[in-house]
Amino acid sequence: MSIMFGGYERGMRNMDVARHFKLMDTIQAGDSAAVSAEISEHMRIAAEAPMDS
Repeated sequence: MSIMFGGYERGMRNMDVARHFKLMDTIQAGDSAAVSAEISEHMRIAAEAPMDS
């Protein structure tokens, strides 16, 4: 949703590869509390992207 409505620049920033690798690394480590925190942060950033200036 943030990619679709945030415009090209914000969408590209939101699709940053390193940001997604960090999420995948956290999942792979197997710490459910860390995964929950990382997903929450990941989604917070995604939700804010369309509103950034």
